[in-house]
Amino acid sequence: ERMWQGDTTALFREARARGLGTSLDTQFPLTPLASPWMRVMEDILPHVQVLLCDETEARHLAAQDDLTACAQALLAAGPEMVVIKQGAEGATLFRPGWHRHQPAIHLGELVDSIGAGDAFDAGFLYGALQGWPDEQSARFAAVAAAHTVTGVGGSATFPELEEIERRMLGLRN
Repeated sequence: ERMWQGDTTALFREARARGLGTSLDTQFPLTPLASPWMRVMEDILPHVQVLLCDETEARHLAAQDDLTACAQALLAAGPEMVVIKQGAEGATLFRPGWHRHQPAIHLGELVDSIGAGDAFDAGFLYGALQGWPDEQSARFAAVAAAHTVTGVGGSATFPELEEIERRMLGLRN
């Protein structure tokens, strides 16, 4: 519970004060924790620009079943954006008064889903750092995640940048 408080919060607060972007993937649970998990993150959430979590984490964080309600509760706690990853269903991005669903991209048979969420995070943040619109970042992230599930392990099938870009061009047609 303490990992989201103290020095970690101070680091996020300082980063935002310096104009840096911040992101956080909750990666819960590290230890048994009763819902709502958000209560242990109250200090850090106001300093998080992009909060990434999967649908199970979102429900535990907000202690609600409806993902839109979860996202609204999380946004009210401070993040500018909440991204809820939904496995084979894709991901939904939320900002105050706005949301957009990115369907999953299927590039082949599901072999192993380990690392797909991390690949999505990396792809989404890459796009955000490029200054892309949220929708483009989410599509890029979905392509990156789609590659990772076609092999064993989270990194064995992670694509090169050029492969993701090639796939992105194919999706526009």
